Amino acid sequence: MEVTKCELCGEPMPQGEEMFKYHGYSGGCPKPPMPKTMSGVELIAAERTRQIDVEGWTPEHDDRHTDAVMAIQAAALALDGTDVSVLHPGVEWVRVDRGG
Repeated sequence: MEVTKCELCGEPMPQGEEMFKYHGYSGGCPKPPMPKTMSGVELIAAERTRQIDVEGWTPEHDDRHTDAVMAIQAAALALDGTDVSVLHPGVEWVRVDRGG
């Protein structure tokens, strides 16, 4: 039997409230809301903001990489967790090798 959960806090719905989207149908949900899950676009934007604010990797910094290292790094990260290796001779930080 599937348990219906409150769409605001994620807690199981009390008996008799399963047909509602959140509990406390006569008022607001009594629990704190669940943390918002970020979309892929939001995650990418947050990571880019972190790179600029924390690492100092501004667009001008990125423009100094003219040997395709940025694209190769992106491919390496996209393949992380697979059995595919992406190598760029002479640039160790690009290497992602998790193959078996």
